[in-house]
Amino acid sequence: MDCKYYIGEKPCVFGNDCPSCLSYYPIQKRILIIKLAALGDVLRTTAILKGLRKRYPASEIVWITRPNAQPLLKLVAGVDKVYSLSEESILTLSTERFDFVYNFDKEEVALSLAVQVSAGRKFGFSKNLFGRLDIFNSSSQYAQRLGVDDQLKFHNNTKSYVEIIYEMAELPYYGEKYDLTVPHKNLFTIQRLLEKHNVFENDFVVGINTGAGDKFQTKLYSPHAMVELCKIILEKTSAKVLLIGGEKEERYNQQLARQIASQRVVAPPSLAIPDFCALVQRCNILVSADSFAMHVGVAVGTYVVAFFGPTVASEVSFFGKGEKIIATAPCAPCYLQKCKWPVSCIQAIPPQRIWQAVEKGMGEPTLRKSKSQR
Repeated sequence: MDCKYYIGEKPCVFGNDCPSCLSYYPIQKRILIIKLAALGDVLRTTAILKGLRKRYPASEIVWITRPNAQPLLKLVAGVDKVYSLSEESILTLSTERFDFVYNFDKEEVALSLAVQVSAGRKFGFSKNLFGRLDIFNSSSQYAQRLGVDDQLKFHNNTKSYVEIIYEMAELPYYGEKYDLTVPHKNLFTIQRLLEKHNVFENDFVVGINTGAGDKFQTKLYSPHAMVELCKIILEKTSAKVLLIGGEKEERYNQQLARQIASQRVVAPPSLAIPDFCALVQRCNILVSADSFAMHVGVAVGTYVVAFFGPTVASEVSFFGKGEKIIATAPCAPCYLQKCKWPVSCIQAIPPQRIWQAVEKGMGEPTLRKSKSQR
């Protein structure tokens, strides 16, 4: 019953009689990871899986997240079971026993669950008897300080998010990155979709992600600047431009495409997560704010040009394949959802500056050809 493949209610994938089964794989450690949201944070947290697999190769890793992130985790290697946050999943986990719990989430429900679940040892964020944020282990103290010390978080910190969670988990960090595998069927779907818009395998593609989630509207680039950036790319290159985003950006992107009025500019419809990841992977270069799309670009190996203003750039790593454009306003970063100034720090970044980063990326040896030619 401690076999990794044992189900109980029906035969396992091997279908053998348990006592004589040659595929018996005993679970040596059971691990629970708690990271609920947001999508980009869930994705970059998956980098911890590589460190855990190195230390505990014969482990079962369970992850609990919000329902919208469940399809994302199915694209990531190393997770044995994914629970979608619900009363039922919380009840289920409360009856199980884990060797280790790693909570990288500060949400109230995540903190409560981390405290409630039975485990031999716990790491990361906790909740004290006063209902306040606390930590399970001393190695999570730096992560806790980042939440209460603006000088440290905004200006002094040099550690990436991935490096920080490895520190919380008390694992050595050797530059592990987060990545995901897009199924061939989704890559094929996107290829056929783009062909309908005259974007073919040999075309060099620049994707421009126009959204940045609901929380920080201060991350968004203005429509005028987006149009100007697209026109610069069209004038100086033969690339095709994809205006991408989520459901809320679909109509906006279509309006931008009509305004630019070029057959080389395409605004695809909003897509489910696997197809969206396939679309980002098709891009040779992705231009984006600090967003889920940016993290997908990192995970699928697309060259990323990202601009930062209200959020910190130091916690983001492109692992040698991208460039950060950081706003120079004295008030940035601020983590404010609305800017009090007439021109926000993001709006002050000229399209020409972003183009320079795109041009630099196009000069990279691995990007001089379309992805299908490499």
